[in-house]
Amino acid sequence: MRRKEESVGMDITKDIVEKVTETVTANRKKAVDKAKQMAEIAGLKNQIAACEEVVRKNYMEIGRMTVAQYKKGLEGTESMPDSGNASDSEEVFCEKQCRAVVNAQAGIKDLERKLREVKASGRTESGTK
Repeated sequence: MRRKEESVGMDITKDIVEKVTETVTANRKKAVDKAKQMAEIAGLKNQIAACEEVVRKNYMEIGRMTVAQYKKGLEGTESMPDSGNASDSEEVFCEKQCRAVVNAQAGIKDLERKLREVKASGRTESGTK
């Protein structure tokens, strides 16, 4: 009778070990998936920050150019330009800066959408959960 009790005890122990192993394996997978999600979120946030920096730098350059034109107007050398009075090089330069701002803002919008999706779904771009 004692052997039978030992056998039952070993079966119970084996079941407990199997359940613990399954739980640890499942939790490890969840932790790995969560780490992937967090890394993806961090990457998206870094990309957003880079786009915001592009916007900031271009706004500063456009502002610098505007102040320079204003100073020229105060000196009496020329009036504040409307779209028809700026020199070709200034128009091209300002256009380039404005285009960069618009593109960066579109990129930010797209990245923020992706960020919301990743946070909401708990999925990485690879589709694993």
